[in-house]
Amino acid sequence: MYKISWTITFSKKISFEEKNINYLQISNFENEFSYFIIWELKISWEDDLINYFKKKAEIIDLDISYSKEDKIQFFVDKLPKEWKYELVSFEWELVNFEEIIERFEENYEIVTIREAEYSDKFWNKIIKAEFIY
Repeated sequence: MYKISWTITFSKKISFEEKNINYLQISNFENEFSYFIIWELKISWEDDLINYFKKKAEIIDLDISYSKEDKIQFFVDKLPKEWKYELVSFEWELVNFEEIIERFEENYEIVTIREAEYSDKFWNKIIKAEFIY
């Protein structure tokens, strides 16, 4: 199984129902609609998925971690629809994915811990922890 954890912002509100995607709408501004998505796939098709969303609306921002390239740990199977979302990033020279998991795995608000983009300062991967409350 491939895991995907991401936040994505569109130019308009979109529906995820036809793909049965597990999502939480995290913001709703004048012309920007942001969503937090966790998803497990049996096949590798991240490029097709991004192209699918590009056809629905303009993508303004995309922050994606994909288990084929990044470490991802899910702590829930389903996202509630009416909760608040919070993202915490860890970026330092000795950041360690497993230590971040140990630190937060008992927290009932944790949803995912994932590797993200490379740090410009430390040249290692930034670790992101996502919470809902």
